[in-house]
Amino acid sequence: PPPPFSSPPPPEDEMLVLMGFGANGRGQLGVGDTRDRREPAAVANVDGAAVTSIACGRDHTLLLLGHFNARIGADTPDDVSILSAGSAAKGQIGRFVAGLDHSAEFALIPAATPYRPVAIAAGEESSAFISGAAQRIPFFYFIF
Repeated sequence: PPPPFSSPPPPEDEMLVLMGFGANGRGQLGVGDTRDRREPAAVANVDGAAVTSIACGRDHTLLLLGHFNARIGADTPDDVSILSAGSAAKGQIGRFVAGLDHSAEFALIPAATPYRPVAIAAGEESSAFISGAAQRIPFFYFIF
């Protein structure tokens, strides 16, 4: 049976849209700017259907896309990745943003992809993921 609070997948022809709202001073909503949102705003560059997990820190957000099954060593779908947006001041978004201390749009954390992430977490100014790497033994990595 599905876990509590889950919903059935949408019909294949229905698009899922990732929405964000609230404080956005460091671009953590990933909507392309740093204006706070009192109502939900669409995140344009992310396919909501691909998002399997969301983790929010104080001024940053992580998205897990796809899913790696560590038991059988197979991806469903083929691409498993972490995207991040928000403050980069302490390295919490796991990537360098040229000339800025934040990113207002979600972008790939390239260093995380080879580790085949299976879960993500975000603290106030930190981020972490669990790896389902080739050994099929989960490891815990900080991404900064």
